[in-house]
Amino acid sequence: MKVLRSRSYVIPGPCVPLARARFAKGRVFDNQKKIKLIAGIHLRSQHGIEPLFASTPLKLEVTFFMEIPKTRIKHVHEGDYHFYKCDNDNLIKFLCDIGNHVIWVDDSLISVIISTKKYSKDARTEFTISELK
Repeated sequence: MKVLRSRSYVIPGPCVPLARARFAKGRVFDNQKKIKLIAGIHLRSQHGIEPLFASTPLKLEVTFFMEIPKTRIKHVHEGDYHFYKCDNDNLIKFLCDIGNHVIWVDDSLISVIISTKKYSKDARTEFTISELK
């Protein structure tokens, strides 16, 4: 597995899992539309307008830094692994959704995903996307 090109990004703020679409009165509502827009703006500001990756397999390495809850502050230290809700796969789905047409053309290009959840005083999402050959 040879890496050709690589780019790193940071999305500040609490990590957000993807929520299910809601249905009402025969319509579908995306209740995370505003959050996705803000995260997409953060990503665009870090590299530009056009998606960087269009037609090669990609590797996504992501670390979700979760805020330490006040109830666990005596038991949890910065850098410890987070193993409570929210699910890692829902966090990844949200990240893949906001990366579509911003960083990559479609998230179907992602062939390898390495994901970690850790505690931190500064909640954020850090990830690196790399082209594979």
